[in-house]
Amino acid sequence: MKTVKQITPRVQVERNQRMKTTAISVIVDGVKTVLADMKTNDYFWLKYEYNDRYIVVYSRGCMVNQIPLKVEAAYDIKNEKVVKLARKNQVILEYMLIGKKAFDMGTIIEYINNNLLKIASAEETVDFERYLTAENPNITREQVKEYIISCYPVLAMYADYDYIMTVMEYREILDKLGTSYTFHIMPEGLDK
Repeated sequence: MKTVKQITPRVQVERNQRMKTTAISVIVDGVKTVLADMKTNDYFWLKYEYNDRYIVVYSRGCMVNQIPLKVEAAYDIKNEKVVKLARKNQVILEYMLIGKKAFDMGTIIEYINNNLLKIASAEETVDFERYLTAENPNITREQVKEYIISCYPVLAMYADYDYIMTVMEYREILDKLGTSYTFHIMPEGLDK
């Protein structure tokens, strides 16, 4: 079975699933480039995810065979080229498009406030920022805060504390929002 998904006016992704194989290709202005072509079955899949910058093809097995997720190929839509998949790029693309990482609500609330609330350590907030930005020093704290609030708009109500939060206030927030949220890495170019 062949399916074609329009990504941009010029770019399409074709997924061609045959009897024992699956191929995923990118088509730019009618020119097809195969990103991955692998043997697949009921226990091993080849899929793709995309955002406005990248198309990422990945393989994954089920719990029976315990084959982990692996980024097989990536295509940079903006620069119209296949991405070289160094290990660091694989991890960044995996967490930018496929997987998410969970963070404690205290770390998130501490980060989106300009004042020290003392509900998370400085190390936790630094690690949070490193993950979200993929250690890109060109991304500002304000951009990170905007990204966090764009993912979870309800957090905007908790971004302007100008005093140290009490334990009861923090517990009320946890009751309303839960104890953690998950995030993808911010969608930035690997070239940055």
